[in-house]
Amino acid sequence: MKNKLPLRNLVGLTQQEMATLLQVSRTQWSMFEIGRRDLPVAAKHLLAEILTHVQSNTVTTKNAPQQQSLQSLERLLDENARQQYLLVRAMAKAEKKRATQEQLSKLAAFLNARKPDSGKEANLTYERFAAKATQANVIDHTAIQLQQEIRQEVLQFEKKLLEGKIDEIKSA
Repeated sequence: MKNKLPLRNLVGLTQQEMATLLQVSRTQWSMFEIGRRDLPVAAKHLLAEILTHVQSNTVTTKNAPQQQSLQSLERLLDENARQQYLLVRAMAKAEKKRATQEQLSKLAAFLNARKPDSGKEANLTYERFAAKATQANVIDHTAIQLQQEIRQEVLQFEKKLLEGKIDEIKSA
């Protein structure tokens, strides 16, 4: 049983492809692989050049996956920053809505305490404001803010992880 991988595996070619590349028959290449036959000098020279080239590319491409990982991590970090920016804007909007809701609730309480005695039109106005305040209370802006704060903490933690991975790759 063979312990070595065939040379063609370094290049990633089949027996037929390797034989064609070296301008020998597949049978001749197969016999060379198992050590029963030698290759012509021109084929050996070309094989040596191919293997030298593959070996030199292996050294330079070892850092390529790290570079791609670094670029991917940097893109994720940029996306994280964008998400944090959008979240800060959404949090400001939710805070504004919560403050408005609180003001409407106070207005509704005031209007309920001060029922007018003057006419049907005034009662309709009071009821309209009270309905608007009640409708605003249906949406729980405090819960939305809490969700956003949790999301912000998750994004900050993700940012720290991404920065750590980037530093790890750069220091390697």
